[in-house]
Amino acid sequence: MKTIINIFKSLQPIFLISIIVLVLAAIFFSYDQYATFKENKLADSLTGNLVLKSSCKTIVNEGAKFDLKFTLENKNNVPIKVEQFGIDQNFLGQNQRKFMDLVSSSPKSIRDGSENQYLLSNFQSVVEVAASSKKDFTFTMQAATRTKAGAKPATILVYKGKVMFSLEHGITAEAPCEIQIRYSK
Repeated sequence: MKTIINIFKSLQPIFLISIIVLVLAAIFFSYDQYATFKENKLADSLTGNLVLKSSCKTIVNEGAKFDLKFTLENKNNVPIKVEQFGIDQNFLGQNQRKFMDLVSSSPKSIRDGSENQYLLSNFQSVVEVAASSKKDFTFTMQAATRTKAGAKPATILVYKGKVMFSLEHGITAEAPCEIQIRYSK
């Protein structure tokens, strides 16, 4: 029995260190959960006061350049930062067919390379929308030719998709788009 007591006494520092490590892990986990909760609460309060308007419904000829214009209105008392935007892949093309391309953006952006549901582009510098103000975004697009789009001659095809903006605090804003492209003979 005495040997068992001696073993426990010799292991006492290890038990003490283990308890301290477990307590610290619980504290860090709780703090992380609290920080995530605060971030989500802030994002929820900011989201309700953001309005994304678009003039994203137009008809163009094949090969023509056209602009998609968006206005992000921030009705919050704090500025919001816009980090990147994404254009729905199905809107740009599908099944080896190309409907349109992004030519440029204002403010300037660089393609991210990610190609999931959205073709993502990062703004060259983070765009800030001041408190109680608006910021305009313009994307210059170019409609593809009839052969690239796989369209029949003398047709008008309608392409639908979404444009998404990623803001700080994990907030996203989406706007639907509908472009009609007139293909010649």
